[in-house]
Amino acid sequence: MTSTSKKMKGGPKRERKGMEPQNSDSESETEMEEEEPLMSAAQQKKLHKQRAAFFHLARRAIAFISLALMLSQQPFLIRQRQSGENALKLTPLKLAVCGGVNWAAESPMVMKSPKLLDAINATSQVLMTPYEFVRARNSKRSVESEKTFAAAYRKAQKAMARAVDGEKALRNIVLQPMPNVLLLGAYAVVAGCLFAPLIAGAEYMIAVGCGMLVQGSRSSGMEAQPELYVTAGLAVVAVVLMDAAKPKKDAQQRRKRR
Repeated sequence: MTSTSKKMKGGPKRERKGMEPQNSDSESETEMEEEEPLMSAAQQKKLHKQRAAFFHLARRAIAFISLALMLSQQPFLIRQRQSGENALKLTPLKLAVCGGVNWAAESPMVMKSPKLLDAINATSQVLMTPYEFVRARNSKRSVESEKTFAAAYRKAQKAMARAVDGEKALRNIVLQPMPNVLLLGAYAVVAGCLFAPLIAGAEYMIAVGCGMLVQGSRSSGMEAQPELYVTAGLAVVAVVLMDAAKPKKDAQQRRKRR
């Protein structure tokens, strides 16, 4: 009886300070289960390809929008009517066509090869055809025979002749001494819009060309229009998308270390 009473009085044994609790293993297992599994290298590569394809598609869509703005001959700069000067709506395509044709007519290199002059004239006429086609389709006075690409191509030839010889304001801008900021800006915008759907990075030409048009408008007394800022903004967005589609160097270095 005395021995049993001593055991009862002793009570439960205390745990030592150095001993760990019994449920530590179970807690560590639950923490490992709660952690999210890391993506494998193949999954990360697949995800990056999907993102890159989406960014490339978005950039190409923006490039076609910029091309449509350029071919629609929306005025990027406007000069109000002043004393001795008529009002002028400056479009990059008309200014580029006027400058290209006038340069070809006086260039010794083009004079030696008449086929090059014909190619410049044909290219200018083709670029001005979509505007004439859309204009004829939207006009209520035009006959069905005039709503074709062939008729629009013939009208584009007359429109090109008016842009080159008929509009004195465009000719005066073209004949200014180099560096002709307005003319060079129009060249850059037209070339960038043409090559952007095919070549990534042509958006830099569009952005630079829009900046040159803005700079030239300050010295010539013209006002920049929303179409100019929209085209420049689209070019900047396309450049951001192009950079986002490229693989990051940090991610590649981490994969190599692993």
